[in-house]
Amino acid sequence: SLPSGRMLRLPTVLREHPIPLVGLAGPEELVAVFEDGVTQQQGPKDLCYMRVEASSVFTSSKTAKASATMGSTDEVASAKDLSQTVSLQWLQKHRHEMPVAICLFANCSESESEWKQEEPAVLNLLDVIRYNCRGKNIRLLVAFVSSSSEIVMEERITAFRRRTDLEKSNVFHFGKHDDDTTRLQKFLLEHALNQCKDEGRRARKEKKEAEGRPRGPNLSARQNFKIAFFAECRKDFKAALKHYTAAYTTAKE
Repeated sequence: SLPSGRMLRLPTVLREHPIPLVGLAGPEELVAVFEDGVTQQQGPKDLCYMRVEASSVFTSSKTAKASATMGSTDEVASAKDLSQTVSLQWLQKHRHEMPVAICLFANCSESESEWKQEEPAVLNLLDVIRYNCRGKNIRLLVAFVSSSSEIVMEERITAFRRRTDLEKSNVFHFGKHDDDTTRLQKFLLEHALNQCKDEGRRARKEKKEAEGRPRGPNLSARQNFKIAFFAECRKDFKAALKHYTAAYTTAKE
C-alpha cells in the first residue's frame, strides 16, 4: 500500500471510487425534471450523470494533454510509475466522458395526433445518438415522459420499439408529476450495472484470448486493471481486489 502522503498526491482519477456514468439526452425541460429529483435526494450516489447533446461524439481520441487529465506537476510525478501501465486518460474517459449507457428523454403527449408530430424528432435524435456511439459499448435507453405514469401507452411504446429495434427492457415510462425519480434511477442503475458486467466479460475474453500469444507484462496488467475497474463499478469488491492485485503484481515484474 502507499503511504498516506503519497496517496494524497495521486491524481484525482486514481483516488476516486468509480461510479457508473450515465448520459442524459433530450429536451432540457424533461431532463431537468429528473435532475431536480436526483438533486433533492440524500445519501451516497450510485450513479453519475452527464448531459449528452446530439453533437456529442464518443471517441477514443488521445489528443488531450496528459497534464490536463492528471492534474498538477507533483501529481503527475507521483503517478509516473502507475501511468506506465494504466492510462490515466482511460480512467478519466470512463469516469467522466464515456457513459456506459445513454438515456434519451422523450415527451409523449396523451393526444395521438400530437405524438405523431413529436415522434419524428425523437426518432431522428435517437438515430443521431446511435450513430455517434457506433463502435462503442454504450447501452441506449429511452424514457418516455408524460404527465402521469398511469396513462396507458403500451401500444405506442411497442410500435416505437419496433421502429427502433429496442428491447422492451430498454424503454421506460416516466410520469413527471408522479415523483417517479426513484423508479427511473433504479431502471438506469440496473442497466448501468449490467453494462459494466458486460464490459468485464469482454475484458476477461480479451485476456483469455491473449494468453496464448506473446505479450508484455503491461498488457496483462492493463487487462486485469480493466476487469477490476468494472467490477468495482458494480461494487463487486472481491473480484475488484483480485484483479487489482494481479494488475499491480504483474506491473512490478
